Amino acid sequence: MKKYNKLKEILAYTKSKYNKIIDKPSVTHLNITDRCNFSCQQCSIWKKKTGKELTTNEWEVIIKKLKNQLKIRVIKFTGGEPLLRHDIFRLIEFCKKNNLFTGMSTNAYLIDKENAKKLKDAGLNEIFISIDSIKKHDILRRRKGAYQKAINAINLLKTSDMFIGIATVITNYNLKEILNLVDFAKQNKLDSIFFQPLYQNFGEEYDPKWYLKSELLPKYNLQLAKIIDSLIEFRKKYGLIGNPPEQLEVFKQYFKNPKKRFPKECKTGTSDIAIDPYGNMLLCFNLKPIGNLLKKEPLDLWNSDEAEKRRKEILNCKRTCNLLNCNFKQ
Repeated sequence: MKKYNKLKEILAYTKSKYNKIIDKPSVTHLNITDRCNFSCQQCSIWKKKTGKELTTNEWEVIIKKLKNQLKIRVIKFTGGEPLLRHDIFRLIEFCKKNNLFTGMSTNAYLIDKENAKKLKDAGLNEIFISIDSIKKHDILRRRKGAYQKAINAINLLKTSDMFIGIATVITNYNLKEILNLVDFAKQNKLDSIFFQPLYQNFGEEYDPKWYLKSELLPKYNLQLAKIIDSLIEFRKKYGLIGNPPEQLEVFKQYFKNPKKRFPKECKTGTSDIAIDPYGNMLLCFNLKPIGNLLKKEPLDLWNSDEAEKRRKEILNCKRTCNLLNCNFKQ
């Protein structure tokens, strides 16, 4: 009976998602480097051994193919720290010339007056700067001056038409400051603040029991519930918070029981893809690549048997990351 029910589930998924599966994705996350100038407590990508990254020309060829073959409309530069790539400004400008919307996630440590101007001139449309705390940001990021650098970057970029947001990971260290960060975003007339509860460190092998040994994961209590309720109320009243109220409600359930599985679909592998620093194409950061773009065409990989295998893995995935990050679907 269980096998029969699972078969029915897969068939229903295939039927309901058929158009989405054969449709092309609209967003590509270009993880252009695994290198990082921080050693954050809540991330382990800085520990990874790095290999030979794609060259500027290789990235430009791939971006062009992504647009022509998959009709990609949005390119989001991530890392590591994307500003460690000295050609990042050229790549943003290349995207702009090809009528692609560009975004970036950064710790902003390298955004001085000169680089802020370069980002504006290159045509970057959107930037999300990591700020986890007003008081303890440097401790969480393990980099002296990180908070002030981020604030300076925001002030340098505010004179542009760029969409500016901050991204915050909710931990034990900053729980009492969450509402202050929302006030900060509002007072500084930022466009958004996006929250993500602490999850297993990015860059580590998956451990289903990671939360049992985490010192940063907040324990669920009345104070935490009230903070999230305040976020929901603020979101409904003012907007600004990037998370929909439905996702914020899920946060409470997650903090109550991090291992609980919620019956919520994940949009990764249908609406977006990712490319790593070496040209590997992924439907999900947590799963194996479906192939390499130096060897095969994007459209062929998107429609490949390997891609279908990954989509089935996503369907059967027991993790909760899709509920906590930007892959949440209402």
